[in-house]
Order: sequence, then C-alpha cells, then structure tokens
Amino acid sequence: MKGIDLGDDLGELQSDLLEILARRWRLIGLIAVVLAASALVIVLLMPKKYDARCTIFARSRPGALASLSLQLPNLSGGLLTQGGSSADYLAAVLKSDAHAARVADALDLKKRPEFARKRGRKPSDYQIIEKLSRSVSVSDDRRGSLKIRAVSRSPALAARIANEYAAQLRGAVTTTNRKRREFISRQLEDTEHKLDKATEELREFQDETGAISLDEQTKAAIAALADLQGQLTAAQVEQREVESGSRTGGSPAQLAQLKSRKAALDSRIQYLEGATADYESKLAELPGVAMRLANLTRDVQVQQKIFEVMNEQYYMASIAEESEDEIFEVVDPAIPAERPCAPRKSAGLAVGGLLGILVGCGLAIRSERRRKKPFVELPEPASASALDIDR
Repeated sequence: MKGIDLGDDLGELQSDLLEILARRWRLIGLIAVVLAASALVIVLLMPKKYDARCTIFARSRPGALASLSLQLPNLSGGLLTQGGSSADYLAAVLKSDAHAARVADALDLKKRPEFARKRGRKPSDYQIIEKLSRSVSVSDDRRGSLKIRAVSRSPALAARIANEYAAQLRGAVTTTNRKRREFISRQLEDTEHKLDKATEELREFQDETGAISLDEQTKAAIAALADLQGQLTAAQVEQREVESGSRTGGSPAQLAQLKSRKAALDSRIQYLEGATADYESKLAELPGVAMRLANLTRDVQVQQKIFEVMNEQYYMASIAEESEDEIFEVVDPAIPAERPCAPRKSAGLAVGGLLGILVGCGLAIRSERRRKKPFVELPEPASASALDIDR
C-alpha cells in the first residue's frame, strides 16, 4: 500500500510540474532567448582563433630504426628498446619542449604581438615554449601518418607554426650517415689543427739546429709508421661507430653483425698498435738530434696520413648521406584557414539556450510555489478587559 501511495504521489508531483511548465512556457522561452542572445554576444566579442594542419608521412624501411639517431639524449634509448616505429620517434620529437624551443627561435615568436601578447610585460622563454606546446598538437593514425595542428589568433601564423614544426624536424632527427659525416668533419678540423702545429714545430727545430734530412732507413721507418697510424685511426673511428650502433639497439641479426664487426676491429687495432710500437721503439734508438728530428718528421707525416684517411671517409659519408632517403616526407603542408575554429557560434547558442531553459524552469516553479502558498492569519492580541475577566 505504501508503495502504491508513493507511486501515486510521484505521478501527481510530475503532473503538477508539467502543468506549471506548460502554464509558464512564455517565461521559460523568454529567459532562454535572452541567455542564448547573451551567449552569442559573448562569443562574438571573444578573440577568434584559427587552426592549420600539416601532414607528414614517416617512411618505414628495413634498418630505418637502426639508423635513426635523435639529438635528444633522453629519448634515444627507451623508444628503441621498446620496439617503437619511425612514426613513434617523430611524434616524440615533435611533442618535446626542445623542438618547441627550436621552432620559437626560428619564427622569433617572442617578438610577435599576435602570439606573445602580454599585458605590459615581456614573456620569458619558458612562457613562450609553454604556450607554443599548448597551441600545437600531434596525432598519429598508426599508419605512418602524423598530423601537426597549430592554433593561433593569426591564420597565417598558425600555418607558419605548423610548417616550421615539420621543417625543424629535419634538423632534429638525423640518420647514421649524417651523424657520421658530422663526426668526421669535427675530426678533420682537429687533425688539420694538429698538422699545422706539427709542421710549425718541425720548421722551428730545423731553423734552430740546421738539421734538414734523415737517412733513407729512418725515412722509410717514418713513412711506414705514418701509414700504420693512419690505418689505426681509421679503425678506431669505425670502432666508435660500431659501439654506438650496438648501444642504440636494432634487430638480433643487426646486433650479431655489429658484434662480429667489433671483434674484427678489436683484433686489427691490437695488431696495428703492436706494429706502431715496434717502429716507435726503433726511432727511440736514434741519437739526440736525429731522434728529435725523426719524431717531429713523424708527427707531420702521421697527421698528413690521418688527414688523408679522414678526408676520404668524409667524402664517402657525404655521398652516402646524399643518396639515402629521408626518414619522413611532408605530404600536406599547412595553409592559412579562412574561417576561425573557435569560438563557435552554434556551441555558444546551444549552451546559452540550454542554460536559459534550466533557469526559466527554476524560476517558473519558484514563482508558482509562492503563488499557491497559503495565507496564515496571526491571532489578534487580547484586549485588557478580556484579561481582567479571565482573572
């Protein structure tokens, strides 16, 4: 019985509410229209934002992950060991603060009022990077396609940011051949400096002592020593590359090949070091002036040989870098948008109208309850004569 009474009461309450709303529909509609119009005005007064999208495709080829090298040390280890793809690497770089800093510097966003607008204050580099990271999003469709979406108050700037993210990616991600070329280039500069220094020391010694030439046997030993030293340097450079490739990971077959190559290089380096030590011991047996002249001549010829070997390796690395395919390709560059992406008029109208309906319903119910509230008359105060009679 109580359940039936409770159901009847709920039904009666629902019927009363519907009756109230039907009777006050004009009030509810008016409030909904007013709030929807107010929301539309607010939306129109808000600053407009535009978005631009750039699409890149991450190429997947055999050995791509093994040759990929990031200039971000904190990202290079974990992704490889977890078996990530080329697209995973590119997405990680694009979402990093380091990449945002490169884009901010390239576009000089700190001096652009449409991006770095700050009331009376100049934003810091950290604030610029933080704002840029919030303005750019990267999505991966898991098929090798990455979409870079940039949002800004200027449609042209949004397109430039999206395209610059893709352009700066070429300098942020490098293959092994490019990294090898850069490493050999630094070694060439160092070797050239050492060669100039050794040549200057030999010239000064010859001017001071008058010692000009060595015997043929010593010259032959120095030439052989220089050749061995050049081979040793080339083997050591290749050993470093093999060790670097082993640390960055790869497939089991690639790791086994690197391990075998490293063992062969270790054996060759050991042999070259022993042969070099034998020739150096022979030069150490020469008398004072001759030994000093032989050592200086050796230094010059060794650096010359190393320079020749490194120059040849630099040339080969440059050819390999130019002939290899890039790890990604821009398939759809960003263009300035014609219409803003935010704020949306339809969303403002919908939110304002819904809020108006809720407020109107609440006011209608409240006013109806006040109208039906019973009037309670307070008793009049008793007169003095009535009090006397009672007494």
